[in-house]
Parts: sequence; structure tokens; C-alpha cells
Amino acid sequence: MLLDANELCVLEDAIRQRLADDLSRILCELNRTGELDEALAKWGIDDLLHPDTGYQPYKNGKILIIGDSQVKKEHLISVAKDIGINKNRLEFVLSYEEGKKYDIAKTQYNENYCLILFGPLPHSGIAKGDFGSKIEAAKQTPGYPPVKMLIANEQLKITKNNFKQALENALDTGIIWKG
Repeated sequence: MLLDANELCVLEDAIRQRLADDLSRILCELNRTGELDEALAKWGIDDLLHPDTGYQPYKNGKILIIGDSQVKKEHLISVAKDIGINKNRLEFVLSYEEGKKYDIAKTQYNENYCLILFGPLPHSGIAKGDFGSKIEAAKQTPGYPPVKMLIANEQLKITKNNFKQALENALDTGIIWKG
């Protein structure tokens, strides 16, 4: 059913009144149910939640894989190659100790990094700032490339399967490109 101009004006007034009365409750409910991003996007005002900083990583940039891994680097390279990602785009930090020392801040506002895949890391270490971990720092601080956590059996763990799934998801959603 399409509304005419007068009916739209009446509806607009009713919506303004309702929002004035119930906006806090509506926002809290959308936030609690995880639907806030989607609702703001539908209304065309998602920039209020995620302001555009002008930073856009290159979709054919480096992919940082960081965290303790029992899977050998060569196997992960093979998985990436099988789905069309060049091994030269992969940067590996695959030991617990190296991960602790690695400064992820070098990826912040660096267009050459297009994705960070996190496996198990110590909570302490450099570049975590006031956050509890490097993962939280990268997820919650503006200017980092998209972050994905590699989860297996409800814990951080790098496996060939979750590595492949993370890369395929990043390709499907346009975060990264093949090549």
C-alpha cells in the first residue's frame, strides 16, 4: 500500500512523537538483540555508529595471521593458494612468544594490510594499550583492518579449516580480493 503525501506527513509526525518518547528504549532493545547496526543501515544513518575515517585498506593487501599455531606455515600457504590468494600477501606470526612481541599497531591506518586473523595470543604484550588484549585493541580502535578470530571448539585456535573459512568469508563479503 502506497501512502499519499498527506498520509506520509501524518505518519512522519506520529513517528517523530513516538521516537521522542521511546528512542532510548528502542536503541537499547536494538543494541541488546544485536540489531542496531542493521537498523541504522536500513535508515541510512549507520555512519553515526561507524563514522567514516577515510581509511580504506587495499583489498589486495597483506593478510596478517597472528597467534600460536600447531598448523605449519606451509599448510596454511597451501590452503590460501587453493582459494586463489598469493602467498606473498600472507604475513605469519605463528608462535605464542612472537605474538606477544609483535606490534600490531603497525597495521593501524596502514592500507597495505587488509585483514588480521587472530589465533591464540597472550593477553599481555605490546600494542594493546588500555585494552585487555591485542585482539580487543584491534577490534575496538579505529584504523585497524578488519579483524577475524579463528575459533575451533569455542576457543581461539588456528586450524586449516577455520583459516580457509575465514579467507572464504572475507572474499565473499568483499573484505579482500583474490590474487
